[in-house]
Amino acid sequence: MSIIENGERIGWTLKGINSIEGTLVHVNIESEIRMGRYGIDLELFASIVEVELDPNQSADAYVIDEIGFISGMHLPFDRLLDAYLDSDKPVIAIVREKSTEILASIEPLVDTEILCVHTNSVDEISVRIDDWLI
Repeated sequence: MSIIENGERIGWTLKGINSIEGTLVHVNIESEIRMGRYGIDLELFASIVEVELDPNQSADAYVIDEIGFISGMHLPFDRLLDAYLDSDKPVIAIVREKSTEILASIEPLVDTEILCVHTNSVDEISVRIDDWLI
């Protein structure tokens, strides 16, 4: 979720399903790892990945939101993503369009469909995902 102060975005929070949450990127985070003017709390990201993407958890499907710049800096995430994509469970992953390396690794998978999400296509894609999971 965006952190807005005086009408300006100054960061984002990240909240996992299993109650880990915090500020992931912020203009005031001191970090060598940066995304433009934002410092990144990679330790928070790693904590959430470790808890939320536990491959030993039972699930009917996996949903991973916002794969992109930050996830590419955390090697365990890449290994977990590969494991999920190789599993027999459906994976719904929201991938940044500019994450060409990740998209290139996903695109050749036989059981994969890549949908471009835009403001005017969200409802259509929601219906397709519902149909796909049912």
